[in-house]
Amino acid sequence: MMIARNVNVYEARSKGKSYHALLRRPWLINAINTCGEWLHHVGLSYVELNEEILCDRACAETGLHDFGDDAFREPLRILLRAYRTEAKLTFIGKLGAWHDTLRLLKNRLLLIEDRKRYPAIAKQEIRKPIFIVGLPRTGSTLLHNLFAQDPANRVPWTWEVMFPSPPPGQTRVEEDPRIAQTDTLLRRFDSLAPTFKTIHPMQANWPTECVGILSHTFASSQFQSTYHIPSYQQWWLSENARAAYEFHYRFLQHLQWGVPGER
Repeated sequence: MMIARNVNVYEARSKGKSYHALLRRPWLINAINTCGEWLHHVGLSYVELNEEILCDRACAETGLHDFGDDAFREPLRILLRAYRTEAKLTFIGKLGAWHDTLRLLKNRLLLIEDRKRYPAIAKQEIRKPIFIVGLPRTGSTLLHNLFAQDPANRVPWTWEVMFPSPPPGQTRVEEDPRIAQTDTLLRRFDSLAPTFKTIHPMQANWPTECVGILSHTFASSQFQSTYHIPSYQQWWLSENARAAYEFHYRFLQHLQWGVPGER
């Protein structure tokens, strides 16, 4: 099914449609963007891509204040500055960036709190991990999905990477409201870019890749693949990724606790 969906991209190109034409926004989205920009110009926009405002909002919504180590702050500042000065975001683009950044910050707070509440998470051993390395559009996602069919492999699912707290092992998967919550966000994304699913289909209960995990460090290729932010990309290509991958390991411990696999 996934291969058939991706074929649509090549069919569209064979009919003379460009990649950008596939991602053209619906008219209603354009209308909302126009209204949003007008509100911004008259000083009525509430969207502020500002580190202090976003961190304070995350703390207020969770009642927590411990973000863990400060390694995420430099990339967060660079990312937010690039959003403001380079990305040329529409009103809906600003909303999307704001809500996504807020979600990631809230997740950081909740992950730290879970680790304090359940000390056994830190004792999880990540055994014999499988690394899939490949360029975009080369079939790496298909290979990832193939490995996910083996019940011995503990793969990260989209819903638990987007909303990792509480640890997945604390709830019955079939009853977990985060699956529906993730599906709602994905449907919202489909409404903004209805043809994107022909390029990279997503569902809450499908496997997802490490960029979503690393996004919580704000040092991830996910951002420059979504937005035009060359200064952030230049920083990301030259940064030391040690802190990001240490966080990645802790995130895998969090997911594995209570839902182990053989690897």
